[in-house]
Amino acid sequence: MASVRGDTIKSGIWESTAGVFTAVMQDQVEFCHVLEGAATIRTGDGNSCHVAAGDAFVMESGLQTEWTVEDHIKKHFVICAV
Repeated sequence: MASVRGDTIKSGIWESTAGVFTAVMQDQVEFCHVLEGAATIRTGDGNSCHVAAGDAFVMESGLQTEWTVEDHIKKHFVICAV
């Protein structure tokens, strides 16, 4: 993971095998580009979406997520503090 201007901007690769993971976007915005695999992301308001290789999206500050990875996922991310 690379950092620019202290901890203001971070970029890197996140990779995981099967499992369920939670994350809260607290005081940060994250751009994600899925490189391999897939996941279903459920948000705190009950919505869900399936993301797969080639998809790109932004997670806004305050978003609560639960990621379900069936097999594996690999994503490039850029996180900006807000």
